[in-house]
Amino acid sequence: MRAPHKLHLTGEKETLLITLYAKALDSRSKHSILGDRKADEMVNMIDYDFESLRGFGNGNVMVVRARQLDEWVREFLRSNPDAVVLNLGCGLDTRVTRIRPPPRVSWFDMDYPEVIAERRRFYSDAEGYRMLESSVTEQSWLEKVPAGRPAMIVAEGVLEYLTEEKVGSLLSLGFSLSTSLTSSTTHLCSAPVSSLSFCLPDCIANEFITSKTI
Repeated sequence: MRAPHKLHLTGEKETLLITLYAKALDSRSKHSILGDRKADEMVNMIDYDFESLRGFGNGNVMVVRARQLDEWVREFLRSNPDAVVLNLGCGLDTRVTRIRPPPRVSWFDMDYPEVIAERRRFYSDAEGYRMLESSVTEQSWLEKVPAGRPAMIVAEGVLEYLTEEKVGSLLSLGFSLSTSLTSSTTHLCSAPVSSLSFCLPDCIANEFITSKTI
């Protein structure tokens, strides 16, 4: 068995371990919400004092939030089996494993270069799946995303680490992606085709999902 790996992350980047551990603990429960065995496998492969994270945040809320976002993504992909999914600030998120997207979907997990470097210890680029090294507020990554297809942008637990100015830039970027739509309608907690949708429900603070056609 491979020896546990020590992560070299600090500051807000290290907080990705909190959500990973919450999902791992959930997977060990008799009544698991996510059933995320991949997260538990990853925790066992990382040399870190995960017990020190038990006092941070509310693990149940994180898991329920992830479950809701998963359902929104699944619903979107059922209607758009050839869609593009952009998972911004992915950290060590295992959503692509949980969702198991259809073969025609193009899935992109994006985060800072040092985070993606750690992620590559657990995932590899493959047909239909690619990891992008970039800040979520930069625009250079847009050139790497296929055009002319329905797409969903997911940002889970990202906005709270951005300044007000950067949050505005990110939301503006989401709106700019809607320029090729035949219509643009704002909806709350929904991700319909051919519309721009920002999800900012009170129960899932600091999250948004954008659905659009690139």
